[in-house]
This record gives sequence, C-alpha cells and structure tokens, in this order.
Amino acid sequence: MILRLETGSDKLSFVTGNIFLADEFQPKTPDIDLSGINWISPNSDNLDYKDVTDIISVNVRGSTMAEMYDNISELDRFISRIRISVTYLMYRPKHYDSSEIWRSRVKSVLTTRSSPIYNGQFGYYMRIDIAITRYPYWEGELKRASLYDQVNDIAQLNIDIYNNSSTGSSTGLDYYNWLYVGPIGSLSTSFDESHQIQGDIPTPIKLRMYNISGVISVNDVYVSLNTLSDIPITSHPHVLETEGSTYVVSNVNDIGVSSGDQYGRINVNTTEIVSMQKTLSGTLLEQLNGNYFRIMLFFKSVPLVNTTAKVCIKSGVTVLSETNKIILGSSYIQEIGSLRLPPFVSDYSDLDNLTFNLSLVNTSGSYVSDLDAIYLMPLNGWRKLDRFNGVGIEPGNALIDDEIENELYILSGGVKRFDYTSYGDKIMIYPHRINQLFFMFNDLIDTHNPYENLKIYVDYRPRKITL
Repeated sequence: MILRLETGSDKLSFVTGNIFLADEFQPKTPDIDLSGINWISPNSDNLDYKDVTDIISVNVRGSTMAEMYDNISELDRFISRIRISVTYLMYRPKHYDSSEIWRSRVKSVLTTRSSPIYNGQFGYYMRIDIAITRYPYWEGELKRASLYDQVNDIAQLNIDIYNNSSTGSSTGLDYYNWLYVGPIGSLSTSFDESHQIQGDIPTPIKLRMYNISGVISVNDVYVSLNTLSDIPITSHPHVLETEGSTYVVSNVNDIGVSSGDQYGRINVNTTEIVSMQKTLSGTLLEQLNGNYFRIMLFFKSVPLVNTTAKVCIKSGVTVLSETNKIILGSSYIQEIGSLRLPPFVSDYSDLDNLTFNLSLVNTSGSYVSDLDAIYLMPLNGWRKLDRFNGVGIEPGNALIDDEIENELYILSGGVKRFDYTSYGDKIMIYPHRINQLFFMFNDLIDTHNPYENLKIYVDYRPRKITL
C-alpha cells in the first residue's frame, strides 16, 4: 500500500519511517449533493458530490521524547504548507494489482493529538488523528487518449484537423474539424475496450495543438464537445453552406472555401428581414438530437462596422426560438449566440423540416456580404482560447490547454509563454460515451483560410469516486 501527502516535490509517507499508520486506512465514499441534481433528467452525469473528510490515524515515534516531538514538528511543518501549496493525498490500496497511484486534491487538514506513550520496544510515540478534507474523487496517472478520425476506426495518438469540415469536390479531398476521443462503440468495426476512456465520472483534458500549417501563425482557437446525446455528428451536418441557400444573391466559385467549391453572397439589409434561409431536414434534426449549439459565422470577407446578426428557427411562419441580436466585430469568424436544435423536447424521430433563418442588418446602409458557411458547434463543452499577447501559435509550436493543472500556454522550444486566456468551462470527456471534439480557429492576420490545420493530442487522468 502507498499512502502519502505530496506538495510539489515534497512527500510525507504514512506507511514508512517514524510516522506510520495506527489504524487501517479506508477512504470514504462521497455523499451526493442533492441540490446539484438536474431533476428533469437525473442521471450519473449531473450528480454533484460533497467533499470528503478522511481520518488518517498515525503514530509518530522517536527513540527519545525530544526526537518524537521533532518528528511531530516535521509533520506540522508539512501540513502548514497545504494552506499555500497544491497538495494531493496519494493512495494505492494494498489489494490493487496495478502499480498505478491515485491522487485526490487536499483542501484542508486538521490534527488531533493524544498524550505521548512510552514503549520499551519503540521508544516514545504519540497518536495523531489527521482529518483530511479533499475533493470527492480520485485521479489516476496521466494517460494518452486514443483518437479516431472520420475515415477509419484505427486508434491513433494524434490526428490532424482542419479549419473546415466538408467534402471538397474540387480538391477531391474531405476535410474535417472534428475527431473522436476514444472509440465509438458499435460505430467502430474493430472496437477495442482498452482504448475506452477509463474511470467512472467525467474528467478534464490536456489538449495539445501543434501548428503544422506552414508559415502562418494560428491566432484564437474555439473548442467544443458533443457527448451527452450519445449520437455522433457524422459527415458534415453541423455545417450549413451558404451557397444554394434561399435568398442568396449569388454563388461564387472558389476552391479556397469551406465546401471546396463555392461561397454565397447575401444581402445585409437596413431592416430585419431574412438574409439567408436553410432547410433543417428531419434527418438532420434527428442527428442534432436536441443538443445546444453555438452558432459560428465563417465569413469570406469581414462584415462592415455596425452590422448585426440574428438567427431564428421557424416551423412554417411560426418562430420556435431565436437568438438575441448581436453586433458583429471585424473578424472572419463570429459567434452569434446559442440555440437548442431542434428547439423542443421530443424523441427526435420522424421530425418535420424546420428553417434556419439568418438576418444581417446594417442601419447605415445595405450591402452585399460574402459568407462562406455557418458552423453549429455542440455545447456539451465550450472553450475559447483567446490570444492577448505575443505572436500566436507559430509553425512548429504548440498551444497547450492543460485543463487538469489549470495552465494555458504556448510551448516554444521547451519554453512556456503565457500569451493566451480562456473563456468557458473545462472540456470534460466522459468514460464509455461518445466524445466528439470540434475545432475552429483563425490565423494571426485573421484571414479566411479553411485549409489551415492543427495536430491534436489529448491526455487525461481517469477519475473515480472510490477505490
């Protein structure tokens, strides 16, 4: 058995030396915090657990009374550092047949002492009960997640993703801005349990994104997750191409766009009328499965100042849901709010078609805008990695979003540069579920380039409620 406290490189063992267990240690199982349950659809994914307080009873000994108190002082000094340093309780049960050591982050420690006792064989010793309040889960050792692309079901350590998701008929190639973390069960013909995300509960990831696109530095990065629907978004239904849409002024041939063929020119009006309309088929809605999506506009040319955007979902002429009106910035990628698709509770089968209606308005005057595509980014997890300093992710360098250790930095030649900040919660991947990561990003000069790509690695620590 291994049982110790660790803070940085310092360790305090409870099973060797002059501080040793007085009673057998058995970690507690956390209680469920009932206030955290989503009672509309309660399941194991939305349960919150209360912090745990374990009691570790130790004897601190010394050949003399003075030596015993010196050893107690060593214990006190270590515990005092917990207030200012990240500390973990490290544990491997004696019945484990694995060498893996698990950790649980410590929040506070209290000690209760008894009177010293003399024993002729061991000298002097004192029983101390150590009450350790910790997080309600254990984390295993860092593991590399098996990644799967969209073409085959072979587990890979890394996958290249593009700032694009389409079948490029002009280029003859398919491009994807998403990947699977772990296998996808029955969708995988060579399903291998060993490649599953391990653990019992959702866990954050360490995401490594290497710029392999050539000479242009990557700027901001958007990351989102699809998992709770248990339905993968296959092919490209999360991309609504502008060309061919209702109300489009014209389609422009261009192989350097999302579809690999064309983009659309649409009217920006002085009043709120529809600039572009797409049909959301019943088949598409079934695959979107009632998930929430962040709506991303991918422009071919940046919109003019004071342009606003709004989306509404209609059944015939009836508005089912809509976003707020958003003022657009001077960027090729714009996020304009979130909607549930389809916007109602259902079994999501045999659905009628709905329409997706985009209105672009500029009260200063109408004009024609070049809009390449609209991306629907699933919101089971959402994160924007925003550059505030430096030169972005240079070719050959990586942006590391370590959501396990709460670090976000550029890795350049082994040196960390803290040039980014993040918006949104951590991306939490789920054991034995479909975990589908989506990406969008722009380059440092913020041009429209759907063929930029990043090499993606995903690491994680499996989490368990009890050991």
